[in-house]
Amino acid sequence: ASPINTIGQMFADPQAIARGMRLDLDDGHGNRLPSVRAPMVMSGTPLVYERPSPRLGEHTAEILAELERAAK
Repeated sequence: ASPINTIGQMFADPQAIARGMRLDLDDGHGNRLPSVRAPMVMSGTPLVYERPSPRLGEHTAEILAELERAAK
């Protein structure tokens, strides 16, 4: 068991800092959004983080259109 931290406490944790867990990613609208990188690190195939997680409903229209095409 361990304590339940707030987001701020998690980003301030020495282990999270040492592992470089925080990413600030450009959302394409001039904002830098705090994000969390994956905890695993693979030297041969490093992960690339190009954009933050989508905003609520950001891709809804595209997904529904794709599902509609697939259903035909």
